[in-house]
Amino acid sequence: MRESVVAPASFEDDFPPVLLTRALSFRGFDAAGMMADAITTVQGGTEEGLLKLFEDPRILEVDAHNVARGCFLDRARRT
Repeated sequence: MRESVVAPASFEDDFPPVLLTRALSFRGFDAAGMMADAITTVQGGTEEGLLKLFEDPRILEVDAHNVARGCFLDRARRT
């Protein structure tokens, strides 16, 4: 956390820059909050990975994690 941050960044129809430069693990969740699918991507595969998971109509949210350490980075929601 940084003291100078007033509000979290919000990206609509765009990607946070950090997601574009890393290999990621995407975990797709359904309306009940259950993981319905998961994939890993290589660096530069962010958009392709998210679109692939959102092809499944059950998936409402996708969490992005670092591949190496598994740290949570971001969440994408179907609108």
